[in-house]
Amino acid sequence: MGATTSVFSFSQEWAKRSSFARADKNADFTKNSRVPEVRNTVLDGKFTTPFEFYGQHTLVMCGQYFDAKLTDKNPGHKNEIYDDFGVRQWALFAENEWWVTPDFSFTGGLRMG
Repeated sequence: MGATTSVFSFSQEWAKRSSFARADKNADFTKNSRVPEVRNTVLDGKFTTPFEFYGQHTLVMCGQYFDAKLTDKNPGHKNEIYDDFGVRQWALFAENEWWVTPDFSFTGGLRMG
C-alpha cells in the first residue's frame, strides 16, 4: 500500500477587450463603446491512493469547480446597458484501476455534477 498523493490547482482568466475603428481610410479612429469583460475561474483537486486487494489498485478521487462570468452589452437589445451572464459548474468523480494481472486491468468510475 502506498501513500496518498494530492494535486490542487487554481486558475483564473480575466480579460477586457477594447477596439477601435474608423468609418473610412481618411477618418480618425474612434473607440468602440462595447467593452466586454470575461472572468473564468477553475479550481481542481485530485487525490490518488494505491492499495492492494486481490491485486493492485489505484483509486483516484477528483473534484472541480468552474465559474464563468461575462459582462457585455446584448446586441439584441439595441441599448447601451451592460448585462451579466454566467455559469457555475461543479463535478465530483472517482475511478478505480484494478490490475488483476500485470498485463490486464479493469477500470471503473463514477461521476456526479
